Amino acid sequence: MNIEARYQEYKDELATSLNSDRAKYILETTKQMHAWILQKFSEKTKH
Repeated sequence: MNIEARYQEYKDELATSLNSDRAKYILETTKQMHAWILQKFSEKTKH
C-alpha cells in the first residue's frame, strides 16, 4: 500500500475496501499463490 503506484484509483479503492477480514483473505490468497508458483518452478527445474 505504501509503494507509489501508477494507478492511484486502484490503490484508493483497495484502501477504502480493506478491513481485517478482507486483508486476511488477500494475505492467505497471496500465500497460496506464492506456494503454487514455487511448486511449479520446482517442477520445471527438476527436468
